[in-house]
Amino acid sequence: MKNSRKSQIAVIIGLTITIILSYVLFMGGKRGLPLMKFYILSYILFIIAVGIIMYYIAMSKNKIISITISVVAIIIDLLVLVRYATYSGYGVVRFNLSVSLREISRIPEHVFRGGIFFALLPVFVALLVTFISDYKSSQPPKEKSIYINQNTPVSSEIYCSMAKHVLLLLFTFGIWYYIWIYRMTGYTNAAENEEYRNPTKKLLLCLFIPFYIIYWTYKTGQRVDKMAAAKGISSDMATLCLILAIFVPIIPPILLQDKMNNIATANDTQYVSTPKGEKVNGATLGTAEELKNFKELLDSGVITQEEFEAKKKQLLGL
Repeated sequence: MKNSRKSQIAVIIGLTITIILSYVLFMGGKRGLPLMKFYILSYILFIIAVGIIMYYIAMSKNKIISITISVVAIIIDLLVLVRYATYSGYGVVRFNLSVSLREISRIPEHVFRGGIFFALLPVFVALLVTFISDYKSSQPPKEKSIYINQNTPVSSEIYCSMAKHVLLLLFTFGIWYYIWIYRMTGYTNAAENEEYRNPTKKLLLCLFIPFYIIYWTYKTGQRVDKMAAAKGISSDMATLCLILAIFVPIIPPILLQDKMNNIATANDTQYVSTPKGEKVNGATLGTAEELKNFKELLDSGVITQEEFEAKKKQLLGL
């Protein structure tokens, strides 16, 4: 499994570099290159693109979906080339079969016209979703869970080394950022009194809906604040992350992950029962300690005033 995941990561990074290079050439980057170098680079990109598509089909568990996406990618590439072959300079639409076949047969045209760039985009999304789904299915479902209280399970895998997290954000061309979004969406479903959010759906919305990632960051910040409060940790991240997501988008994932690390490593002190001791001034020492613990829970917002008063009367025998 580890070797498989490493190969998936390598392919996704290679695909990202291929998409970036094909975009640069598509947008006119060949103007600064000698013709021979452009042709060589085009052939290399074309071979890599074909290899990635073949790898995606081979590693996919659902062959029908992977083959369908690959066929769609090929059709997109062909449509891009046919479009350039069927439009004349006078704005009259004409279909010329010989010109279309000539465009398709020239591999550098697939890069220069943007066919490879547009074709690889759906393959990239499909590979990313497959990678995340495989990661989720490979994890033991209930072996690594801790509990804030009886109703709110939190996966202990929310913890991530900050050095690792920052390096991945900086040097994976945004790939880790979207993997992290998928994971955070799942982890923050543990927030109390919040509706369930589908990680795959949120990932796709962040990928394809402009500015949705800013909204996702704000809502995730709110959930992290709730989870921190449930652990007795002070947190007010939502508004700050919203502002930073607009102007410095790399900062919110660092702040949110740091807060999640605090949540994962915090000692669970909720509902601690102190053994009752000897009586001091008509009240037991254990009762005093229990009242102190529940007062702290009240101050941190974990329990309501009514719950505190009820517990106080119960302990004092009123």
